[in-house]
Amino acid sequence: MSTSKTSIRNRILAALPEKDYERILPQLEPVELPHGKILCEPDDPISHLYFVNEGMTSLVALTEEGQSIEVGVIGKEGVLGFQAVFGGDMMQHRGLVQIPGAALRVKIGKFKEELDPLSVLHNLLMRYNYAMLTQITQSVVCNRFHEVEERLARWLLICHDRAESDDLPLTQEFISIMLGARRPGVNAAIGVLEKAELIHHSRGKVVVIDRQGLEEVSCECYRVAKKEFDRALST
Repeated sequence: MSTSKTSIRNRILAALPEKDYERILPQLEPVELPHGKILCEPDDPISHLYFVNEGMTSLVALTEEGQSIEVGVIGKEGVLGFQAVFGGDMMQHRGLVQIPGAALRVKIGKFKEELDPLSVLHNLLMRYNYAMLTQITQSVVCNRFHEVEERLARWLLICHDRAESDDLPLTQEFISIMLGARRPGVNAAIGVLEKAELIHHSRGKVVVIDRQGLEEVSCECYRVAKKEFDRALST
């Protein structure tokens, strides 16, 4: 993966002035993000930041009983491990690659030493931090108050944005885990969206057929979080 500025799709890095990008370029290490790879676990020390260039990672909250639910996602708009920039030394969630892709990795120690609090990058990371808080808060609201079909539509839109493809490599089991919903409920919700001709589902894959229709079915949580990310990363 090239690290030239013109090849960068990560919205934070792409928004940097050329001189700021050139300053951190020597620290950036290209890495692949294969499907299912666990990048971090809860209570792991944050040693690296991952500026996602392609694909999507999930932030998954775990219980002591072994249950799990997705609370946030990171695609080309963001960076995994962003908490470390603002004093957080440990991960709170599992970081799991959900849609394969690539990232630019940087060691947090050296990065923090050179991060000027008055720089464009620091400002972008602060705004991104706020947008992620909005996303995580909205996920809590969504999981508590909205029907499974609405939540599924919202989640598929999030994946669709970051995959930049109509073909999403998603199994029913994985969707169930990410939504924190029982498998029968997820199956029923998929059936509703299929009957409405919004998606097509086959083993291990969901194909988005009608994006606008999914937006109409989705709850407001998708729009709230997307609006905040667009505002935070506008330059």
